[in-house]
Amino acid sequence: MFKFYFSSLLLARLFTVFLLTFSLFLFIFLFLLLSATFTAPPQNRASPSNLA
Repeated sequence: MFKFYFSSLLLARLFTVFLLTFSLFLFIFLFLLLSATFTAPPQNRASPSNLA
C-alpha cells in the first residue's frame, strides 16, 4: 500500500517535471519563431527602401 502510494507520487512528480520542461521548450521555440518573424531582413518585407 505504501509502496503503491510512493510510486504514484513519484510518477506524478515525473509527470509535472516533464510537463514543465516541455512547456518551457515550447515557449522558447515560439519566442524564437516570433522574433525571427518580426525581425525579418529588409528584402523579405515591403520596406520603403526597396520599393523605390
